[in-house]
Parts: sequence; C-alpha cells; structure tokens
Amino acid sequence: MCPADRMIYHALVNRISAKICAEMSGFVFGWRLPRPPDKSSHYLNNGQEWLELIARRREYADDCGAVLSTDVTNFFASIPPQGLVDRLHDEVGSSDVLDYLEVFLETYRRTPARTGIPQRSLASALLANCYIRPVDDVLRGFQNRRGIKALRWMDDIWAFCPDPDVAREIQLDIQRELRSIELEINLGKTRVVEGPGVQDFLADHELEREEPTVQVAPSGSRYVSNGSVEDLDRAANRLISEPENADRTMIRYVCSRIVGLEQWHWIPRILEVVPRSLHGADHYSRMIRTSGRSRELESWYLDLTQSSIVNRLPWAQAQLALMFPQNSKFPKVSEFLLRRLEGSVSDLDLVTTAGRLVAAWDRDNAISVLRQLGERPGTPLVARSLALTLHSLSRDRKRVRSLLGAYRETEATLRMLEDGNFKPLKETKDFAGA
Repeated sequence: MCPADRMIYHALVNRISAKICAEMSGFVFGWRLPRPPDKSSHYLNNGQEWLELIARRREYADDCGAVLSTDVTNFFASIPPQGLVDRLHDEVGSSDVLDYLEVFLETYRRTPARTGIPQRSLASALLANCYIRPVDDVLRGFQNRRGIKALRWMDDIWAFCPDPDVAREIQLDIQRELRSIELEINLGKTRVVEGPGVQDFLADHELEREEPTVQVAPSGSRYVSNGSVEDLDRAANRLISEPENADRTMIRYVCSRIVGLEQWHWIPRILEVVPRSLHGADHYSRMIRTSGRSRELESWYLDLTQSSIVNRLPWAQAQLALMFPQNSKFPKVSEFLLRRLEGSVSDLDLVTTAGRLVAAWDRDNAISVLRQLGERPGTPLVARSLALTLHSLSRDRKRVRSLLGAYRETEATLRMLEDGNFKPLKETKDFAGA
C-alpha cells in the first residue's frame, strides 16, 4: 500500500476500534485496546502484552494435565474480505466508516497477487482479532463447562486442559469453527503435549516466539536482549542443526542474543549455515555489523554472492550488504554493488540498499548510476527509492520532482518533500549502519 492508503486504512479502523474490542475476551493478548476498552486508538503495548502472556502461560502450565497448541494456516492471507465485512456489520453495526472500509478491502482484493487482508498492519491485526472471534467463543465455552485455561496471541492458540482427551476435543471444535469461517487449522503446528513434557514444550516455544520483545535499541547499535546464555546455546544449536527449518523468529532470536550477551564465538558457526537460511539475511547482517567484523568478512560476502543460489536472490544480496556500515569504505563491495545496480532497475531491494551504501562510499559514481536508472525506474516504488536517494545526495529538485511526479502512488512523497522545502530527510541509524 502507498502511504496515503495506509493512513486512510488505519484511520477507518481506528474509528471503530472501541466497538471491535468491546467484547474481546480477556485471554486475547496483543493488538487490542485495554480491558475493557476506554477510548479508540489507545492500544496496549505489544511488548508488555507478550510478557503478560508468557507469565500466564507459565502459571497455567503448572496446574494442567495437557496443553493444546495450534495456529491458523496463512491466517491474514486467508481471511475473506467479504466475510470480514459481514462480521464487522454484526459487531459494530452499519455506518459510513464501514462502507468506506468495505470499498477499501474490496479494492485490495482485486489487486493482482493479493489475497486476504493487508499484512504487517496494526489495522489488519485488529480486524483479524475480530474475525477469529468465533474461536474465542469455543474456548470460552470450554472455560465455562470444563474449567480449562485459554490464551490467544493473534492466531497462536493455547488451551491448558485437565487431560489430553479434553485437549483433542477442543482441537476438533476449533477446526470445525475455523472451517465455518473459511479458515484452516495448521495441522503441521498442532500439538497436544501432556505430563512433564508441557514445561519443556513451552520453554522451546518461548525461544521461537520472542519477536515482540526483541528490538533494535534506540541507538541502532545494540539489541534489547533478555534470556540466559543457556537459552542462546540451545537455540543456536537448533538453528545450526536444521537451518533450512529455522523460521525468521528463531534466527532473529539467536542473532539478537549473540549481540546482547556478546557471545561472539558463535559467529563462525553461524556463518556456515547462512547460505542454507537466507530468509534470515537481514538478521545475520545486523549481527555481523554490530560485532565489528565486517572488514574481515568482505571476501566472504563477495564469494557468497557469486554462488548460484544467492546470485538469484537480490533481496538476500541487499540485506547481507547491510553488514557493511556506511561510515567506513569497502571498495570491493562498492564496485560489486555498482555493477549490480546498473542491471537491477526493477529490483527494489537492490536499488534501495545498494544505492544508499554506494552513495556513502562513492558519491560521484553513485549519482551517475542512479540518474541513469531514474530514466527508466520501472515501478512507483523504485522511482520513490531513486528519488529519495538522489535527494539525499545532490538536492536535484528537478529530477526528484520528475521521478515522484510520474506516478500517482508517489505524489504523497513529493508533497512531503515540498512541504519541508526539500530539506534533507533524517535517516534511521539502523539503515545507516552508524
């Protein structure tokens, strides 16, 4: 979505957020208003919500005979927009706001290669919490009849039961309810654990689902990291033994704790599995950059980018390049990225990342190449990236206006620059690598 569409989407959902959350169960954590909601848009902090959920989970595990853990297959991408709108009509009633929201969701549905509702959006998370409410009703019913304890974090669901039979009964009811709203339970991630295995299972799950509390510190150079060295060792060994099966949250967990706990001895072993887990390239690059080892790994990066797999993955090349900070020069990497830029006008990741890095290391050559690319940007997103990078380098207002004025999707960015009299934009320290 373009910035203007995203703002409109959030504004519409904010207007009805209090009504959406009015009947939300207390065992639902994350992406919600207070319990009970006090006013629209006053969202609870997700980091605190996650910590509270962990505390509840540990408490419930001490007093249960079995736990059911499950989630939904492709949750956001599988939510039918019309079904969601019908649910909202039931929850909040008819209104002009809901009519506008319906038009927005229908337009999104018609966009090629898009399904469900927008992802990585607070507005979508709130709507998803509303759509899956029938599952909450199932859990609430078991709470009242069978005394179970339930918790839900978006589509991750836990039920703490007196015995495995009740857990399986809940699983079947959840599966039936999900199918009634055109969703599917993720059988590959559904487990019923009983007895002594409950605590170990939840401990492993906490390592894998730490994302909401692992963030880059405001300085951009350190990670906020909780957990012990023993936790890191267990997670790192699992990542190294099965890198292809490690999800991004696990990779982020390991990298953040290596930095936060300064366990640099893990880096050589982690580097060995990077080619087999390129989906975590962005986390690996920040770990390496923070370790101060970028200079000694320049040849490692160049060799890796020449491999048959990485050579076909511009996103991985771009993200791994962020291991090199802008405040130092890396001539060989700069030369490589310049060559990649010349033939990558349609690739947003390379244009954005490589363009900005080369601009810091070799300003004149970067301006020349970026101006050539600007003559054939290909897509609005690439045009925006080229325009912002050129703006930071040359203050070439005419060329920036031409790039941003060529597409409706980039008009908001042009107006932002005009309103600020084309003053330089502040770059995040994480992206700058400072």
